[in-house]
Amino acid sequence: MANYYLVHKESNRIVDRVATEDAQFEVHEDFTWVEGPDMQEGETTAEYDYTSDGGVVKKEATQLSYEVERRFNYPSFAEQFDLLYHGGYDAWKAEITKIKDQYPKPAE
Repeated sequence: MANYYLVHKESNRIVDRVATEDAQFEVHEDFTWVEGPDMQEGETTAEYDYTSDGGVVKKEATQLSYEVERRFNYPSFAEQFDLLYHGGYDAWKAEITKIKDQYPKPAE
């Protein structure tokens, strides 16, 4: 069963969705209803794009860069200093190496 997406014609932005054709309501001429794919539970219209050929597609997941992944996974500076003080350089290096190995730099 398809969903129907309300699209702003000028910006191609999806602004609403209904589950059945009967649920569509009258809209201003700046908007149009477009048939599109079913949404999975928990998804929102922000996870879908209106394409230039007039279709609605699910956005592809974005891949974060290794720098961003590392930044969010390294321990805080306070935790790192604590690890250095209590565990020494080898313990600190082992913890940091785990993160670097999990999110390696791309080959150039």
